[in-house]
Amino acid sequence: MERSKNAPYIKNRTMNKIITLLCCMFVALQLMASDGIADFLKEEQRMEVRRHPRASRGDSVELKTMHITLSEAGTLEAALGDDIERVDSLYINGPVNDDDIKTMWKSTFYGYVSYLNLQDADIEGKRLPDIAFYDSKEQHIGIYTYIIELKEIVLPDDLEEIGEGAFYWAAGLEQITIPSSLTRIKESAFAFCGKLKTDPLILPIGIKTIEPYCFYGCHSLKNVILPESLESIKVSSFYQCALTEINLPESLKSIELMAFTGSRLKKLFVPGNCNLTGMGIFSSCFELTDVYISDGITNIPERFLYQGISISELRIPCSVTTIGRDAFKGLYALENLYLEEGLSEIGDEAFMNSSLKQLVLPSTLCSMGNNSFYGNSKFERIYCKAVIPPVQSTAFEDSQKDVPLYVPVGTADAYRNATGWSMFTNIIETDSFPTSGAIDITVDVPQADGAKYDITGRRIENPAKGQIYIQNGKKYIQPD
Repeated sequence: MERSKNAPYIKNRTMNKIITLLCCMFVALQLMASDGIADFLKEEQRMEVRRHPRASRGDSVELKTMHITLSEAGTLEAALGDDIERVDSLYINGPVNDDDIKTMWKSTFYGYVSYLNLQDADIEGKRLPDIAFYDSKEQHIGIYTYIIELKEIVLPDDLEEIGEGAFYWAAGLEQITIPSSLTRIKESAFAFCGKLKTDPLILPIGIKTIEPYCFYGCHSLKNVILPESLESIKVSSFYQCALTEINLPESLKSIELMAFTGSRLKKLFVPGNCNLTGMGIFSSCFELTDVYISDGITNIPERFLYQGISISELRIPCSVTTIGRDAFKGLYALENLYLEEGLSEIGDEAFMNSSLKQLVLPSTLCSMGNNSFYGNSKFERIYCKAVIPPVQSTAFEDSQKDVPLYVPVGTADAYRNATGWSMFTNIIETDSFPTSGAIDITVDVPQADGAKYDITGRRIENPAKGQIYIQNGKKYIQPD
């Protein structure tokens, strides 16, 4: 039985998925060992990467540019002839099929082609095939990963799809021109393109999904502009990219497991109609300082902003009912936390290891997980608005017992007799509780044009009620 040509790639892809699912545990262990600074994110791949020994390298080779116009698909290899190993820039016009794509791969692997222009090529089916510029049998031998020479590619003007793993391990690829006709980029298409640095990388309006592992390990990719048509960002799609900014459009319906883990985002705006699924979506984003979660989000998943060590202020909107385990664990700089009415459940270790001095818990809170506020050694006062003490046993395990705990009038005895709350020796009844407020986020927007902007600086035509906007340089909450 003939073995599928994709079998080695599928085997590697499956292994990558297994590795990704184990990454959360690995990240946690690394962070514990480095006191919150994950040096491993800065390390280069340990696998040795080199040019293949069969590639014809030599100072005596005189390189040239070639323009080839094909009249029939499948004839590129014949048209190149011996020049396949003497070309560094290749322009191709006319019909192109999978055999021609394989020839292009050969010219970048055994030869010198670093620039490939397919702008006027007519690729069969208007689709760049799966693993177009990757061959696992040739590129992975023992401990060595052999890379192609390709540094820049211009895709055809009418291309509609980039196949699965099309540029997998194209570790030298720096620039790519993506046509506006593109509607799909399949799984792992640019995985391990560590030097990809097109700035900005603009994804066309037709794309609705960023598929799993699509830009996995693109360590040089700093700026991606997502289309307003986008509906879903899948598993690990931007894992360990160097993204410093990202626009999450209002059309976005879901973000999945570890989608932006290890990025270099500084500001984050999460639209309210987005479903957050899976752990660690924005974990280990060490440079993230400003976070705005829109009203409409109902669930904060496990390890959502885990180890967001630069975040000092955070507001959880009234639409959120549950906060998952470790969701905000390791926010060492967090001093101001606003928990709005509506929150019902806080998971285990959700706010562990922060720098809170004051905590106001809403009246709707029903339960708090183990060690949910463990490691907050700076508490000066705690307020709990709930008439019935929220169920908890070790939420404040290491807090000072004499920290003032303010509770509603007539509930002090209930708190003194409740598991977990009974540890506090200074319980005070009050009918005056602090109110939650909006976080002060500085955004560069026009100061007096009358237009309305969200906190990321995006102009808004139809502001939603209850949201924070900026108009003429001042923040306000949109009324009903």
